Amino acid sequence: MSNDQIVFIKNNLSVRGVENSHDILVYQNHQYWFKETNTKSNTCRYVCCHKVKSKCSASITIRNGDNSIKRYNENHSFNSLINDARVATNIAKQELKINVHRNKSKSLRECYNEAQRNLIAQNVPERAIAAYFPDFNKISRTLNKIRSSNKPSIPEDFSSFELSGEYTKTSTQNEFLRYDNRSKTNRIMIFVDDGALKMLSEATDWYMDGTFKSSPKQFVQMYTIHAYIGKTTFPCVYILLKKNKRKHTVKQLVF
Repeated sequence: MSNDQIVFIKNNLSVRGVENSHDILVYQNHQYWFKETNTKSNTCRYVCCHKVKSKCSASITIRNGDNSIKRYNENHSFNSLINDARVATNIAKQELKINVHRNKSKSLRECYNEAQRNLIAQNVPERAIAAYFPDFNKISRTLNKIRSSNKPSIPEDFSSFELSGEYTKTSTQNEFLRYDNRSKTNRIMIFVDDGALKMLSEATDWYMDGTFKSSPKQFVQMYTIHAYIGKTTFPCVYILLKKNKRKHTVKQLVF
């Protein structure tokens, strides 16, 4: 990265799409925080990220639109230089958060590994990645919070709730929700993908089990069907039941 190139890094608010949030500006290996907008001159002023803590007076004013520099005060009173590898890993960390927030079809680990691969593709040294890019175990809690913040709230009453779109498919975009009677009094939902159906067709035996503890609170029971293959059982079908009487349990096994 050229020292004379202005780079923007998403902050934690803009990662979540919060309105009126402003990115972090990086110029000549210094980081600056947004301070104010001047509508008359159509410019934005940024101050050194150490202004509050270390009373640093350095600042930079850029023109909106082309992000060209109008005014630059480079008198840093604090040695806050960060190297190119640190800038790259900071950008990658925030892009990882954005990916987790937007892309619910990938696991957290997949998003994390993808971010690391992108850093390697940018020729960031592995030692720098190890030093500056957070370990998965340390950042996973933050990533979980970001992922959860973008999930729709679960309604208390499922009688009028309709499951559609990406929530009816697996992470690989295969059909998963195969049956939904949409009953307001006796809701029945059956989840199974093609791979699981194939396993059931090849199994020597099927095992069935009903559990109450694992069922979402909007339902009474979760009924599962397992395939017995090679002396091992594999869960294949998940059935959510609003009622737990035997006649209701038998009803959805014909699908």
